Amino acid sequence: MPQRCCREDRKSLCDQKHHFSIDFLFGHARAKIMQLPLLSETAVKIWDVKTGDLLSTIKHDSQVWSLAWTSDQKKIITGSKSSIRIFDTATWQQIAILEGHTGFVLSLSLFQNDRLLASGSFDGTARLWNLDTNLPLGPPIQHEDLVRGVAISADGKQLVTSCRDNNAYVWDIHTTLKDAGLEGLLSIHDVSVNTSNSVPSQH
Repeated sequence: MPQRCCREDRKSLCDQKHHFSIDFLFGHARAKIMQLPLLSETAVKIWDVKTGDLLSTIKHDSQVWSLAWTSDQKKIITGSKSSIRIFDTATWQQIAILEGHTGFVLSLSLFQNDRLLASGSFDGTARLWNLDTNLPLGPPIQHEDLVRGVAISADGKQLVTSCRDNNAYVWDIHTTLKDAGLEGLLSIHDVSVNTSNSVPSQH
């Protein structure tokens, strides 16, 4: 059973001028770019913060609700309707799709070594994903209502989720990994850090 640790509230942001909801704004410190999924456009837009140039528009077939970017800047992960998509930032092309959720994927969290992903969905579940294989880890983590947020702890042993029932929960995921013989997914000694300030662009 999870530990229920707190209550939380959420406010939405709406751009009155353009009449669309900005659900997620994400920046990568080293790449100096921002990603903006606009619900009216069903796309992720990649901007260069320094120049203001639009670098790429990644089209989706439904609204985009969540984003994660690997620490080496090589992949962007998006959550949309019932699926999680992985894109190569060198080409901005889709290279994998993770399927298992039955509702919009509202939140994503990457472990620091980019091998373990957590997701939360409108379907009332959180899921863990092995990014070495792009397959789910264990059964869905059931909640009483939709899962708004997910966060993996710094050591990878716990998952914190926030639910629309106004509670946050702490889950032991280390045991799940250990039972599956996948504790190696928490190894961080081989994480490489890209210190380049270059940003790939779409031609």
